[in-house]
Formats: sequence, C-alpha cells, structure tokens
Amino acid sequence: SRVFDRLHGHGAMSDPRAVKNLIYGKKVSRKKGEMRLKHDKEDHSISMNFGKKLSHTDKEVRDLGFQRVEEHLEKHPNMSHENMMKLWSGLWMGMWMADKRPVQQELAARMGLLTRKIAKEQQLGWMKAAFETFCREWQNLDVHRMHKYMTLVRVFVAELFRQYRVTYHWDEASLDQFGKVFNENYPLRPLESGETGNGLGVTFHFLNCFWEELSAELEKVPEENRKKVVLRVIKPVMVLVGDKKLGLPPKLQAFFTDLPCGHEEVREQLLVKAGEETDVLARYYLYTYICSVERSAPEGTFCDMTPDPERPQPLTQMEMKPYGVMGKVKTRAQQRKRAKHALAIKKEKKTLAGGAKAMKVRKSRRK
Repeated sequence: SRVFDRLHGHGAMSDPRAVKNLIYGKKVSRKKGEMRLKHDKEDHSISMNFGKKLSHTDKEVRDLGFQRVEEHLEKHPNMSHENMMKLWSGLWMGMWMADKRPVQQELAARMGLLTRKIAKEQQLGWMKAAFETFCREWQNLDVHRMHKYMTLVRVFVAELFRQYRVTYHWDEASLDQFGKVFNENYPLRPLESGETGNGLGVTFHFLNCFWEELSAELEKVPEENRKKVVLRVIKPVMVLVGDKKLGLPPKLQAFFTDLPCGHEEVREQLLVKAGEETDVLARYYLYTYICSVERSAPEGTFCDMTPDPERPQPLTQMEMKPYGVMGKVKTRAQQRKRAKHALAIKKEKKTLAGGAKAMKVRKSRRK
C-alpha cells in the first residue's frame, strides 16, 4: 500500500520503471515529462559502482567518475582484492573511451598517480590487480587502441619503480615480495605446459620499457649502491631465462644487452642456470644471454677471468637441427621449398625481361 501511495502521489502508475525504482528505494521525479532518478551523493561514496561514469561518452562525466574513485580510495584505504579488480575494470574502460592523445596521456598519468593514494600495506595487492587486469584484457585490444594502453603500462611501470625507491627504499624483502607476485601471476610468469599465454604482450612491453624507466630512479641512487639495486630489481626477470615456452629469447637478449651494471654477478647467475639446465634449446638461449652480457660489459671486465668449465658451449648443427633456431640449419623439406621458390622468382624475372625485350623490338620496327 505504501508503494501504491507513493506511485499515486508521483503520478507514475503508468510507468513500470517507476515501480521498479521505488521498490528498490530510489527517488523518482518528473522533469520535462520524463522519469529521472535522483541519486543520493552519499550512496556514491560508499558503493563500488563507478563503471557507468568511467565508461561514459562525455569526458566531463568520466572526470567526475574519476574524482569519485579518488575520493573512494581516500575514504576506504583497506580494500579487498575483489573490489580492486572491479575498480580496475572500470578504469580500463575509462581509458577505452578516452580519445585524442592529450586526453589519453593525462588519464594515464592520473591513473598512475592513484598508486600514491594507496596505503603501503595495500600496494602489493594494487599492483597485482592492475597487472592482472592488463594481461586479461590485452588480447582484446585492436591496433587503434594499443598505443594508449602501452602508454598506460609504461606510466604504471615508472610509478612502480618510484614506489620501490620512495616507499620501500629498495628493501630486498619488499622487492622479493613484488617479484614473487609478478612471477606467480603476471607480467613475468613462466608458462606451464599446454598454456597459451594471453598476457605475453604485457610481458614484452614490460621488458621493453624496463631499463628506460628504471634509469630515471637509478640516477637518484648513490653510485656505489646501484649494482645492488639492479640485482634486486631483476630477480623476477631471471626466473624467465631459459624458459623455451615463452618465446622471449630476442627480448631477453636485448634486456641483458642494456644491462647498466652488475655484469659479473648476472653472468655468474646465468652460468649456474646453464649448468643446471638439461634442455638443449634452453641451454642455447642461456648461451646467447651470456654473450649479450659480455658484449655490454665494460672493457676488461672478463679479461682476467679464467675459462669456466661449466660454461655452455655453442651447439652443433646436429643438435640445433630439430629446433630450427639457426638460419643455416634447414630440413630437406625446407630446402626443397626454398629452391622451388627461388626457381619461380627466376622464371618470373626471365618472363619480365623477355617482355621488355619484345616491346623494344616492336618500337624499333615501328620506327
């Protein structure tokens, strides 16, 4: 009866949406002949329903939704992992709707600065939720939206390294916790047998912008401590070396080529892994990484060191033949296919040359 009285008082008996809204406790008013909801401001500060505003087509509405997110993080410092995932789903859609380069860059910077509003105890869960969202949604991106999300990941990686320096002061135990989360989830998780790896794009981009973003923070570290910092930060990356399922050898080879310091220590770690590895292809990858470290090392770093018997030797052609890694190693079927393709190209060039010669003869006869 109370619902009936309220409907009768508002004159909305003919609108079924008004019945539903009033039953669920939302106020209804008539404005310019339409039924519109009046949401209470207090409800927005408590609820986690930011998706509608963050994914709105109007930028002003999206900015208002982002402001509500900031207020929510300040009022609720302790959030569960489920709520963080919901929040990051809304932020992901907010970036999806952002158009034009300046708007996208501003939003990426604001999303990166959200990390500073998170309590120190919640930083690890916030990073985990962010990268889990990145890797889950990365496969759904098209070529037109890829660039702005790459900017978002780069900003987030830069903010991650800043938190390492400002909040955790490069503490080894704290960095090990972050590395463990990255290796167990994403973006630095080794693939298991039969797994496809949908978030490999995030792993590639993470490795691409790793040294560039870390160098800005290393400049603020005393020179005598930089080697220790680098060795602590790359621990989760070292878990990936020798993993043939990821298909990361070129990326990791460039990663070790750009190594700023700590060449001897990293080389020793790679040698230990090479000595423990039994897979032929993984040993080949580890050998290429060791060569990359030695090429990027300062002159004279390894001159006085005696040859290590545990160092993996270059593989023979017979060992590499089943993998097809080296360019000179080809199976007979590949050689036949390559010869057939070269013969077809030769015939095509001969036909074109004959046609050009015939055209010259015709022109000369006409003259």
